[in-house]
Amino acid sequence: MKKTTFGYQYHDFDPDFIEMTDVEVDLEGALKLFHDFPWEEQYAKVSAAKEDDFTYTIPAIYFFESEHLCVSIYSKDSHGFSLFYRNGDRCGQLFLSNDPEMRPEGVFIEQLLADFYNGTIEETLELYELPDDYDEKVSIQIKNEFSKSKLWRKVWILFLPLLIPFFVMDIMVIPITLLLLAILGFIILPEELLRYRYWKNDHDQTIEYSQEDKILKINKAGKLFQIHKSKPKYELVYCDRANSAFNKYAYLRIITGEKIFMVTSFSFHPVELLEILAVNHRQIEVSIPRLRSNELTDKEKRREQSHAAKRKQELLNTYESWPTEKLQEVIAAPDKYAAPAIEAASIILQKRSL
Repeated sequence: MKKTTFGYQYHDFDPDFIEMTDVEVDLEGALKLFHDFPWEEQYAKVSAAKEDDFTYTIPAIYFFESEHLCVSIYSKDSHGFSLFYRNGDRCGQLFLSNDPEMRPEGVFIEQLLADFYNGTIEETLELYELPDDYDEKVSIQIKNEFSKSKLWRKVWILFLPLLIPFFVMDIMVIPITLLLLAILGFIILPEELLRYRYWKNDHDQTIEYSQEDKILKINKAGKLFQIHKSKPKYELVYCDRANSAFNKYAYLRIITGEKIFMVTSFSFHPVELLEILAVNHRQIEVSIPRLRSNELTDKEKRREQSHAAKRKQELLNTYESWPTEKLQEVIAAPDKYAAPAIEAASIILQKRSL
């Protein structure tokens, strides 16, 4: 019987990264891997990521006959599983709900996996052609092309009310002039200041990235920084209000630990850059996307404290029923469990030892 290699993705992997193995498995081994995959644990982590405004990678397991002949099974919650099949330039996919009434009669993930190993899966799936650029490796160079001369383009409007006293020779128009000046300043200056700060951040910065080597090359004020794209943390700061003058402004914070780089929409739209980088990130919605340092706002601090407390309590409630041996496994695997999980397991073990 046919054998394949396999790989997997967890919620915190980069979307373009698959943890591959050299082990070959037959259908029986593949079914066991599918059933033993930590789906429930991954669902909980996906839910926690969404609560904290982080994007995530949909947990998945892959089976490869060759690089371009493979099948993946993925799921982000308990509603069901999706299967994606690829054979060269053709592919097909199918969602199977865990609700029997919403699932095609007699079709199960296990059956589709068996069809893949038996070479008959194309009889079940409706195939379509992949785009020509599906496997294309993209390279970009980002440089600010926004001219400084275009800054402050609306500021001249502020001077219009100052002309009123020259045409209306009445001392009573002075308060009206000042009021108009204040109103126009309130409307115009915030956006113009934001534009200037975006330009000031970007004008001496260039960024190069190739999907081939996955290295970010950031030249800031003549100093070159080279960073593998999986190392930094990413934060997308944006305004999502349809009627706001600031909804066209956004920026990406690239946090390396030692330094923070920012790419604004003046140079390259951050959402497009994130798609090219293929990284998970935190989404921060604000009324005005002002550039800022690594300091959290008071609102963000309160939200993070609230989320941390809530998450800690959830973990304590979950781990309370776990046997001591399993809690010890959590503490012994810091590469698998996050710091809050290890802390919660330690607290429960300390209580049990008293």
